[in-house]
Amino acid sequence: MDFDVNDILMALGAPNDITDAILTKYEPYRESLILEAGAGTGKLGINLAVTSRCMAVLVDNDKEQLARIQRYLGAVEALLAARLPIIVKEGDLEALPFNDGIFDMVFNEGVIEHFPDPLVPLKEMVRVSSDYVICIVPNAMNLEQARQAKEQMEKHAGTDRWEAFEKPMTLEELQGHFVKAGLKEVSGAFVWANPSPPQGDYNYRLVLAVGRKA
Repeated sequence: MDFDVNDILMALGAPNDITDAILTKYEPYRESLILEAGAGTGKLGINLAVTSRCMAVLVDNDKEQLARIQRYLGAVEALLAARLPIIVKEGDLEALPFNDGIFDMVFNEGVIEHFPDPLVPLKEMVRVSSDYVICIVPNAMNLEQARQAKEQMEKHAGTDRWEAFEKPMTLEELQGHFVKAGLKEVSGAFVWANPSPPQGDYNYRLVLAVGRKA
């Protein structure tokens, strides 16, 4: 099975630091249309859609991942006994299959650090957003996480593009990419993705940046 009871609880609104971090920066309303660009498991996007009761589109270019998302979404809908306003669609983050400015918020977690030039997917996210863009990536200040990423890159160099280009960023680097992509009102935060409390910026596993087009 691709998911467990904790994943289902997450979709139903159980406390989750990553979702909470996004919602402190942007709180969707019922008519909001949000896009998870590079959805992976889809769990974050489904959680945000259910929690905020907004409409969501989940995009990924991996057919196997898309099938997993559909299974997970089906399990959540069965539990709720309701169809959710969520669309799962195949698409390339370097050329998203959408018109300009149709989403109220575009976001992802653990995605743009896998691209040799993070500005390429980020500019596509900016293009299809009408306002907010949010990205969460691994924290380069977390030395253990940076070491693991380096080992992964060396292991997959020349073979697996997705793994070979994983590069954690500092908060300043991520915010810098947002500014270069043309976003305004750029701000950031550290995000703790584990239940244990952090002991300082070095121990946070993730960094988050948010910017606006307006």
